[in-house]
Amino acid sequence: MTNHAQAVPRPSQQVTLTIFFGGPSNERNISLDSARTLYDSVRKKLAETNITLVFISRDTQFFRLDPKWIYSNTIEDFEHLPHQPLQADALNRLIKESDVLCPIVHGAYGEDGQLSARFEAQGRQAYLGSPPAGLATTLNKQQTVAAIAERGFPTVPNALITAAAWAEDAARERERAWHQVPGDTLNQRIVKPNRAGSSDGVSLSGVDTFDEAVTRALAFGDEVLVEQRIEGREFSLIVLQDQDDSIVPLAPTGIAIAESDTDPNQDNLYTRNKKYMPGAGARHQTPLAGPAELLQRMRTQAVDLFQALGLRDWARFDGFLSDDGTIIWSDLNGIPGCGLDSFLFQQAALFGMRHADVFSLLITRAAAREGRRLDFSDALGEDPASRRRVAVIGGGATSERHVSRMSWFNVTQKLAALQQYRIHTIYLDAEEAFWEVPAFVALQHTVDEIEAVLADVDAYQRAVPLVQTWRGTHFAGYAGDVAAHNFAPRRLKLADFPARFDFVFLALHGGIGENGTMQRRLDQLGLPYNGSSSQVAGLCMDKQATNQKCREFAIPGFEAPGQHLVARNDLIVELSRYADLDAADLETLTQRLPELIAAEQRVTDPLFQRWAKAVVRWAAGLQATLQSDQGLVLKPKADGCSSGVLVSRQPEHQLPIFLLFMMAGRDRIPQYLLYPKVTDRELFIALPRFDEILVEQMLAGADPETFMEMTIGVIGTRGKITAFYPSETLAQTDVLSLDEKFNKGMGVNLTPPPALDAAAVASIRARLAAYADQLGIEGYARIDVMYRPDSDTLYLIEVNNLPGLTSATIIYTQALVTPEFALKPAEFLDELIQLGFARQA
Repeated sequence: MTNHAQAVPRPSQQVTLTIFFGGPSNERNISLDSARTLYDSVRKKLAETNITLVFISRDTQFFRLDPKWIYSNTIEDFEHLPHQPLQADALNRLIKESDVLCPIVHGAYGEDGQLSARFEAQGRQAYLGSPPAGLATTLNKQQTVAAIAERGFPTVPNALITAAAWAEDAARERERAWHQVPGDTLNQRIVKPNRAGSSDGVSLSGVDTFDEAVTRALAFGDEVLVEQRIEGREFSLIVLQDQDDSIVPLAPTGIAIAESDTDPNQDNLYTRNKKYMPGAGARHQTPLAGPAELLQRMRTQAVDLFQALGLRDWARFDGFLSDDGTIIWSDLNGIPGCGLDSFLFQQAALFGMRHADVFSLLITRAAAREGRRLDFSDALGEDPASRRRVAVIGGGATSERHVSRMSWFNVTQKLAALQQYRIHTIYLDAEEAFWEVPAFVALQHTVDEIEAVLADVDAYQRAVPLVQTWRGTHFAGYAGDVAAHNFAPRRLKLADFPARFDFVFLALHGGIGENGTMQRRLDQLGLPYNGSSSQVAGLCMDKQATNQKCREFAIPGFEAPGQHLVARNDLIVELSRYADLDAADLETLTQRLPELIAAEQRVTDPLFQRWAKAVVRWAAGLQATLQSDQGLVLKPKADGCSSGVLVSRQPEHQLPIFLLFMMAGRDRIPQYLLYPKVTDRELFIALPRFDEILVEQMLAGADPETFMEMTIGVIGTRGKITAFYPSETLAQTDVLSLDEKFNKGMGVNLTPPPALDAAAVASIRARLAAYADQLGIEGYARIDVMYRPDSDTLYLIEVNNLPGLTSATIIYTQALVTPEFALKPAEFLDELIQLGFARQA
């Protein structure tokens, strides 16, 4: 191995870094998200040309990846493109010559130590994370439990079932495991893959569902672990090592699962969807509520386990806290998830560390193992006073507030990484009050968690001195002052904005953010903002108005589906024409909705059957009127991002229950109630408050391949709008869910659509730009359409004036791969700011 040691520190701009991500496991898209956060956090600290991205395929081939694809939501977005694999000699040369190697591969091949072992075979130690042996132990859940027991700590009783033993005699293995592992109060056990993460393949099983649970777990590996279900509070704790190798646990996060009012059979497990999709039912609290002595005991035990397992640099430890204060460690993760709003950064924010600070520390540690001293002295550089002040606003009171929170935090992080502005994080609460909040508050996973902090600011502030004590002198040079980073949230008035800020970046979705209200108020204050004027924003928010404009503009090859508008309060009147129903009947049905969730109850309930009969007849009449033989589309007249949208090929099955949820004022409906092929009981459709319902012509024919759903971003000044490359969006059902649009690693988008040639793409872009120009769009927007290739016809779905800007949104990829722009996400956001300043001027 070449000796890289240097006597003097090397500036960070000279450091070469290689980031490895992907891999064969089901966590490959979580790995993509983690790698993207690392890349984005350091690309302005290092020279971007010195950062190499290496994607590892399912069959463990290595590919050098163009950085523009790191901003895809899923690996499947770019995996179909032609990529030349790195040959063995080129890969070995890259491993030998990079200053620091960053294996961000979750699950198999990364967390089992195989990739780290490959580095060590090339004589390398300057890689981020633990040695192979420590990783191999932590990925094997049964070995982890054994290691915990060796340290004298309480563990979870368990039994291992191998695929071979299960195939040989399932009854014997079921009997053995069922009696070897105690049940919970309902005589249930946890069944999970022995070597997997992100709660994939995990079930809470009774004896009657045990075989199904084992089969599900075996899909993720050849070993299944059966565990006792622990009654207690779940928690997660991040551990970091400082420059001097001291082990520093951060602040444990408590995890609670809300009871479901739409699925009485929900198992309350902390699943992947609950981990990564805000609003899916998980609630977090950092630090975990409890006496300081208890929290310190957790931290002390974590140090012991970190040492005992031979871990290094970082880890995430998960466990349970029983009612009597017993700490039970369950899963130890050698490569913690490091997505933008992960526990790692939430807990680090309490310690005064930003994303770039955490990664600067870890990279410095890795380099030091081969004698290199790196200079990240600018890692804590504060924003110069001369920079323009940008207030980024997120939150709100709409059904899209959770998506807004994701967009909001992503925008603040990307703009901060540019080091061009002074970023102020402003939260709009449910009562439409403005709060300036520190990074820790913005890093809460849901708006409910944010508002819990705002409701009890004193509790948050009481945690600050405790964290100061824990941190002591650790992380010197990589962390700021704990109290300064965790200032008390302060309430602001909109009238104060002109004196405090130079620009307002709206990361709101729906409601006053998109209907023109905020734009009008900012115009009155003379403050520039992103996106279109108040008049155009109001127009774009109205799905009926944009549909009518599409007809008026008469752009060749661009049409609008037929629509019927019904006021919410008039729906029962329309339905009463087809059956004996009145408002009292509707009230009775909405009160009995919890029991009607069960299909057998709906079939046998006379009143619901009368309701269903009326809905089916009403829908049949609209299908005839709208010439919509294949079904109907229901959507709110003024909302977006898939909130309240139902694409129904089976109106007789879907509409009665959907409309009942809507009329009952529920904020969500599980997808499995509407789409039989959806087996994940946690996927849902968000339901905003419907004042007016649009019933729309179904465009997709009997053959779903006849139509292609696409989304296209547009950008520019008024009258000079350019459309990006379109993206084909692939949905699990007939409508893209919130999860597929905004949940990391869920939705697949192909940009541009592989089935379209360059001429078709150019024509689509031209039509979308013409439509956007005539609408009067300024800055940017996203337009969703259906496209029929055989007739080369576009059909409007909706226009989004403030499209989602989460890390998973496709508009970033479009801005990167459209040749005349080639803007990375942070630079794209900066362009939106410049367009906002130009519009005001």
